[in-house]
Amino acid sequence: MSGQEAAARDEEPAPRVDGWAAVADELRALSARFDRKIRDDGDKHRLIADLHDRVRAAEQGQAAEYLGPLVYRAAMVIDRLDRYLDADEGGPTEEGADSARFVASVREELLAVLQQHQVAQVPADGAVDPAVHEVVGVHGDPDCGERPLQVLTLVRRGFRLGDRILRPAQVVAGCPADAD
Repeated sequence: MSGQEAAARDEEPAPRVDGWAAVADELRALSARFDRKIRDDGDKHRLIADLHDRVRAAEQGQAAEYLGPLVYRAAMVIDRLDRYLDADEGGPTEEGADSARFVASVREELLAVLQQHQVAQVPADGAVDPAVHEVVGVHGDPDCGERPLQVLTLVRRGFRLGDRILRPAQVVAGCPADAD
């Protein structure tokens, strides 16, 4: 390389300011496009999450629709088993005790099957909750003043699937002082 070539190379004209402005404009355009893409992706993720939630709610509603009648019928069988056990109390004979143990095991098995399908019993203690309890009897004076009625006795089990009540629990209620 000759000295003239080296001097010519060193003296290349400086880039034009217009060229840098064009690069800056293109960079701003790319940055704006990138920002839009990120927003669009966020919108898509929110839309997918919303659709996922809707599908889950629809599936749960459909499950409750199908499980509801089955749970109701199973609950009626459990009621009959409970009545048998309450009336029999094992009887005076060994055969009566065996029969009561068998019926109790069938009842527990039915309750376990329901639980495996996310069907839970409605709690039957504490304050009466009209959303989950059906008061079928009141013990003592029902006017408790400021205190809420309390569940005193479970008459019939209630069942729920998630937040949906499939059958309310039937209870006898009373004032907390009456429970003492």
